[in-house]
Amino acid sequence: QVMESENSSQWASSRRILPTSDVQVNMDGQEVNMNNFDSRTNLMQGLGDGEYQRVATSANDDGEAPGSIRRATSAARNIRDQLEIGREELMEYLSRSKRTRESCIRIPLVVLLTITFFSSVMFHVDVARVCEVERAVEHIYLFSDRKDLSISHFQDIHSLGEFWDWMEHVFVPTTFVQTDHVGNQLSQADWGRISQYNRILGSVRLQQRRSRPATCAIHVLDAFYGSECHPKDREPDNQPYGTPLCPPYENVPAKHEDGMQCLDASGYQEAIGLHDATSAAEGFTNDTEDGVYRFWLSDKLAAKLVAERVRYLEARHWIDRQTDMVEIVVSLYNGELSVFTEAILKLNVERGGYIGTEFSIASILLDPYKVSGYATLSDAGWYVVLAIYSILTISTLPGVLKGRWPTFWELLSLASMIISYVLSFWWHLGLLQETREITSKVAEGMLLHEVEVQDRISQVTSDLQSYRIVCSLNLFFFLLQFLDVIRVQPRLAVILDTFAAASTDIFHFVLVFMTIVFCFAGMGTLLFGHELKAFSSISNSIVTCFELLVADMSAWQEMKALDQQTVTIGFTWVAGYVCLVTLIILNMLLAIVMDTYNARHGMAKEGEKDWSKEVFHSFNDVVQRFARRPTIYDVARAFEEKAKNADVITPDLLASSAEEAEPKEDEQKEVQGLPRSGSRSSQSSSISKDLAERCIQRVVNYQRLRRASRSEEIP
Repeated sequence: QVMESENSSQWASSRRILPTSDVQVNMDGQEVNMNNFDSRTNLMQGLGDGEYQRVATSANDDGEAPGSIRRATSAARNIRDQLEIGREELMEYLSRSKRTRESCIRIPLVVLLTITFFSSVMFHVDVARVCEVERAVEHIYLFSDRKDLSISHFQDIHSLGEFWDWMEHVFVPTTFVQTDHVGNQLSQADWGRISQYNRILGSVRLQQRRSRPATCAIHVLDAFYGSECHPKDREPDNQPYGTPLCPPYENVPAKHEDGMQCLDASGYQEAIGLHDATSAAEGFTNDTEDGVYRFWLSDKLAAKLVAERVRYLEARHWIDRQTDMVEIVVSLYNGELSVFTEAILKLNVERGGYIGTEFSIASILLDPYKVSGYATLSDAGWYVVLAIYSILTISTLPGVLKGRWPTFWELLSLASMIISYVLSFWWHLGLLQETREITSKVAEGMLLHEVEVQDRISQVTSDLQSYRIVCSLNLFFFLLQFLDVIRVQPRLAVILDTFAAASTDIFHFVLVFMTIVFCFAGMGTLLFGHELKAFSSISNSIVTCFELLVADMSAWQEMKALDQQTVTIGFTWVAGYVCLVTLIILNMLLAIVMDTYNARHGMAKEGEKDWSKEVFHSFNDVVQRFARRPTIYDVARAFEEKAKNADVITPDLLASSAEEAEPKEDEQKEVQGLPRSGSRSSQSSSISKDLAERCIQRVVNYQRLRRASRSEEIP
């Protein structure tokens, strides 16, 4: 079967393992020279299909094999043992066996590396504690309901009138809590607590960015429009503005224009402190170059005075045509969980008159090593595993320094190691140190460091978000390394091999898929972009198309609220997209992947060892090394040196290589853990693997018999 499945020219190469002397096999009284290629071929052809079928079905009743079976078995064994093996094929198998066992050893290390890293980061960010605070604050501003108001949720604000009503009647009562649930007045020490446990750090900050006035694009209509334009995302404005105040406060900075009426501010004196020039100018002047105008709502003021300050901003038109963005920044401290939190409620003033809302929240744990004693143990375990991983990674550098190009996987391991150390220094010397300094500033007094503390909390929460992103990237690199160590074991690498084998088909599928999606997105933008924000740009339309892929029909719900013509066109567009892309195109992708998976899964099952056996052999090799016994690594290393410059490899050469691999003659035993032969495959690589395994086993047995003969243990 071997001879019939291979081309004769493949076995006629000069770079083969050849026996040192002719081997004669007696087959039915006929001497066959096994060192002669034609003789072996003739012998195999002599055993035709009929002979194989006859001897396979003619066993005696007592189970003893008849002479034909014994003769056929003897001939097959001699032919199999004396077949020629290419040196490159043998070396490839030895190298693959080494990589497989090394990878099986690295699998637990990569898994342990991932677990310890994730555990260490989780103690740093402590998502569970942070979630408790953020969930409470988010509920207060986004989901708490006021039945007596038409606008009670922040996300329902879409006009200036709605914003000012929400600020006075929702934001101030929920943020500046000064009475309990039954209406009793709280002590001033308990003011400024959100959901009982979250204390406001200093004051709530209102800030906005403003754009500079400019001429409109269509100059001929400027007179009709009656005012200048205020394009967004241009150079920020830093000029004083606001409705001027009537005497005796006419010196308060404001925007003075002809015909503008002044505001009687006598009712705001107590809340604003207009006699103080600094307080009077607050919110309407900007002394910095960043273009940010700030106004403060202190938690030390009574709630009615805070509401009066909000009405003062509304009366002086704090938000006007030049406003680009408004932010309400609330900095909090939760002493129960040792967490700093910053909540930002943002309004985007669009030039079409619509106001969009955004809510963001970020938190950071003050000192995880004081909060939990396990944080130190987790970090210690992570750094131990990182040190072992670094040693293994650095051990590959000598080959690179000698001029060998590094592989992708070596570069990936090096990048993961560098990122891990960068993250460690970033945490200990950056984020942790910064939170400790903020804590000390708060302990000294918020009145002295209010602006600095809030700015530093904003910066450290932003840095923490970047830290989380880099940690997630490092976890992804660990995942890639796990794929690297399993790809040499066919049973574990089935999924990876599936995508590799189907990569060409997937690439062409993606080209067609993206073209179809882009065309549907373009049609959606042209048809519905003027009415629906989900289609207002090509990028929004592409996102909407991908939402439809996962059965998110919110875009269709918005279409149904429009006129009948738009509904009809919208139904046609949605139905066509869902039928073509979701029901047909995506199922074609699934068919491509599954067909390839079935093929690769069948190939992996045929004649391959499972991972458990590879792990057993790997750990058995470790035991053999401690017992000073040779393993497959020693045989391969000795053979590489011995056969480096040899064109023809003989059993004597293999025997001497195996002998050099022995540490001590009196301790040498048969090599344990060598892989057994798998089932025969029709491919030449499986045949070469089987023969290479048997060749190595023969070398070891030959050496054992030679030593036993010299010690006269056997005749």
